[in-house]
Amino acid sequence: EEQMPELPGMDDFFGGFLRLAGTVVLRFGQPIGLLVARYYEVDVPLSAILITAILGCFYFPMAFLAVAMKDNVFASNPLIVLPSIMRVILPYFVTVILFLGIFGIQRIGDIVSGGAKAVAFTTTDMSVMFLAFGIRIIWSFLSVYLLTVNMRIMGLLYLTQKEKLGWY
Repeated sequence: EEQMPELPGMDDFFGGFLRLAGTVVLRFGQPIGLLVARYYEVDVPLSAILITAILGCFYFPMAFLAVAMKDNVFASNPLIVLPSIMRVILPYFVTVILFLGIFGIQRIGDIVSGGAKAVAFTTTDMSVMFLAFGIRIIWSFLSVYLLTVNMRIMGLLYLTQKEKLGWY
């Protein structure tokens, strides 16, 4: 569509949260479960956890897009998502690479702002404390902006590949 859609209303806030949580659990439930089993000293190879997490990271953006377009958590079904990925594999691969880059930037920023948080709680100088809080606040806004950029990239993928995806 040529015009930006309106912001969603707050009446479906809880339903949107449940759709997001359901998608995350369906996509990352297996590596989380394996990590929990490993914590309780079940013999789970670390490579199995890493492989399932990497596959979840590759699968999640398209599953999230399908759930967002269909407003149903069951749209993250592999019978819907995997054929969609295969139809637009090259643009989707570029999208995943961009996601990983933005995620890496966010993690680096979290480490830096985490150090600022430690400084803020241990300093006796008010200017240092306000500077550390300022860094945390600025990074929080930048993180939200980067999340918005990620969603915009997914929207562009959907807009340019709508016919190939066939999610009418």
